[in-house]
Amino acid sequence: MDPRLIAWLVAVSLAIVSLSSLMGGRQTKLMIALRSYVASQLEWSRKRDKAARLAQILAREKAEDEAKQAEMVGEASSDPLFAKYHENQEAA
Repeated sequence: MDPRLIAWLVAVSLAIVSLSSLMGGRQTKLMIALRSYVASQLEWSRKRDKAARLAQILAREKAEDEAKQAEMVGEASSDPLFAKYHENQEAA
């Protein structure tokens, strides 16, 4: 065999091996970055969902409290003493 051909085949083999190792390292780095991104997006999604649930609970509680207060005012306004008190307050 010709020594130039052997040298050329060795050079090509080394180039292929070095390129594949570089590509493998780059692929590993990209996979790590992708996993990190997905994990952070999942964490933010969970936090956003938790905040939305909390907001719904607070809105429901606020609506219930307002309904109870309106009910209490309605009951109190039917009381003659309450009506007399408000008449005196408006007159003053």
